[in-house]
Amino acid sequence: MSNRQRATVFTGASSGIGKATALHLDELGSEEVAVNTLEIVHLRSSGESLETLNDLIKESIWADGHGTEAVTVYRRSGLGTDIAVHIRHHHQEGGNSPNALACQLTAALRDYGIVEHTVWEETP
Repeated sequence: MSNRQRATVFTGASSGIGKATALHLDELGSEEVAVNTLEIVHLRSSGESLETLNDLIKESIWADGHGTEAVTVYRRSGLGTDIAVHIRHHHQEGGNSPNALACQLTAALRDYGIVEHTVWEETP
C-alpha cells in the first residue's frame, strides 16, 4: 500500500450538507477546509466608456485560463462611471492570498481611474 495522501474536493460548503461535511471532515482531522470567497474590484472611472472597460475586463478574464472563477460585472445604477467586478472562488481556510485574476484586473484598471480591491470571506 502506498503512502499517497487522498483528497476530496467539494463545493457548496457554506450551508446545508456541504457545510456539515466540511465540519465533519474537520473533526476527523482534515487539515484544510474550503472557504467561499468574494473579491470585489471596484473602479471609479475618469470617463472611459463602459463598453471599452467591459471589453478590457472580459479579455482579462479569459487570458491565461482565468475562465474558471465565477465572475460578474456590475455597473452602478444612476452613475455611469462606476464598475464593480465580483469574483467568487474557494480557497483553503487560512490562505488569504488575493486571487490572481483580481490582482490582474486591479493593475489593468488603474490606468482608467481609482481602483479598490477588497477580499471577503463568507461567514459560517
